[in-house]
Amino acid sequence: MDHFSRYSRKESHILDIWKAKSGLIPHEWNIQKDNTPYHDAKVILPDGTQFLVQVKEEEARWYTITGNIGLDYISAFSFIDKAYETNCLKTLNHWIPPKEISTFLKKIKVEKYGKLKTCDAHVHVFYVGGKGATGKTELPLLLKTYCNKWLKSEAFISYLKSKYRLRINNKKAYNIDESWHSAAFFLSPSDNMLRKGEIDTHEKLLKCIGKS
Repeated sequence: MDHFSRYSRKESHILDIWKAKSGLIPHEWNIQKDNTPYHDAKVILPDGTQFLVQVKEEEARWYTITGNIGLDYISAFSFIDKAYETNCLKTLNHWIPPKEISTFLKKIKVEKYGKLKTCDAHVHVFYVGGKGATGKTELPLLLKTYCNKWLKSEAFISYLKSKYRLRINNKKAYNIDESWHSAAFFLSPSDNMLRKGEIDTHEKLLKCIGKS
C-alpha cells in the first residue's frame, strides 16, 4: 500500500473542507499540495503571494473523550537510562509532569523534534472528522486554524512546559511496532494561551501571513 498517497489524499480532503467551511479562504485562492517534512500544502493568492499550511488530523475517539488536541513536541527519541525509562512508562504511566520535563529532556536522546518545533508553515490546521445524522456525510467535529509563529514561540512553548504534562505516546496500546518513542502536549482548544494564536477571521489570517 502506498501510505504517502493515502495520507496525501486525506490531507487534500481536509483542505477542501477547510476552504469550504472555515470562512478564511476566498474562492479565488488556490490550495495546492506541497508535501515536505515541514508542511503539507501551499495557498496561492491571485497576486502570486503564497503561504504554507500544515494539516493535523486528530483521532475522533480521543477528541470526543478528552476534548483535547495534540501538539507534537518530539517525533522520535530514545531513553539514555533504562531505569528512567521504566519510571516514565510505568510509574508515571507515560505522563511527564511539568516539574519533571526539564529532567526528562536531559535523560533522552532526541532523534527528531515534532511539528511544534520544526513546522515551517504559516498556519496550522487542526481537524477532527465526524459523521452527519445519516452516517454518510462527513461533518467536522473540530476545525481550527492557528498562526504557527505563535505555536512555535518561546512564550507559548514555555507556557506548555509549565502547565501541561508531556505525554509519551503509548504505541503498544495502538499496536504500533516502532522502537522509538514520541511525545506531545494535549490541551483544549479553549485554552486561553492557545486561543491567542487562533485564526478565526480573514483579517487575522492576513496578519499571520504578513498581508495586513
